[in-house]
Amino acid sequence: MEIDRRLETAHDMVSSCLEIRPMTQCIADPAEITMRRFALELMYQTARLVLHRWYIAETNPKFAYSRSACLAAARDVLQYHTEVWTEFMPGGQLYAERYFLNSLQNSFLLSAMIICLEMSQDADRGDVARLGPQERADFLLLLENTHRIFMDSRHRSVDTQRAVNALNIMLKRVKKGEFQCSSSTAEQPTAPMDMQQPLINNTQHTHPMLQSAIPNPAQTPSYNSLGVIEDMLDIPAQLDWNLYDSHISGVEMATNNNTWDPDGPATAYSFGAYPPGVSPMDNQSYQ
Repeated sequence: MEIDRRLETAHDMVSSCLEIRPMTQCIADPAEITMRRFALELMYQTARLVLHRWYIAETNPKFAYSRSACLAAARDVLQYHTEVWTEFMPGGQLYAERYFLNSLQNSFLLSAMIICLEMSQDADRGDVARLGPQERADFLLLLENTHRIFMDSRHRSVDTQRAVNALNIMLKRVKKGEFQCSSSTAEQPTAPMDMQQPLINNTQHTHPMLQSAIPNPAQTPSYNSLGVIEDMLDIPAQLDWNLYDSHISGVEMATNNNTWDPDGPATAYSFGAYPPGVSPMDNQSYQ
């Protein structure tokens, strides 16, 4: 938990002029400043995802904070993505910076994977489900909006088309779970999501520019490495995030055989890598 505390402290130290804010409040701001705000916030949220994702499948109340923090980070990342996406389109405030989104693709996919894992597991819990009907509806809407955004830009690169395939797999699994649990939740009252209120809350309805239909997964080419997504969704108790990183994110996890030079170039490291002696939070970390 010490790493989490340090991360939160660093985030609280960000200057107010660089804090993320709704795009409606950035109309008069230079695009460079808006991009810095977005990049800083996405870096923070992605760090939260990678730090806490190891415990997303845990049922022990001891790890409830990690699960909640991970879900909140995933939700915020996809909400930010939905809001800024239209600004990267022709005529948008950030059109000149449109290629920046390519560098964030892994963060968006990881966020979608986290939400998909939680929804898939929750559908199997039956009466002890942790998500309410409204929470499930909100998360499903985020996944659908993310899929539509990638579909709109799938022609730009092979990586984007691959992301579409990955999201096809996730949505197919989530919607299967929604069908299975619909009968048990049909008559339950809905309630708002109980996580922290998001800074940007414009995903209650699908964005007008995101109205394209979700295609059948068979309409897009397959990629063998995406099988890791199905494996993780089928057996959440055996989540292997190292395998996910190597197959989906293209990141090789650090091992004790690696050397870690704190003075080395920043490009040598990633959110998925840990230096020798530093590993995902274990039981002793919760102090």
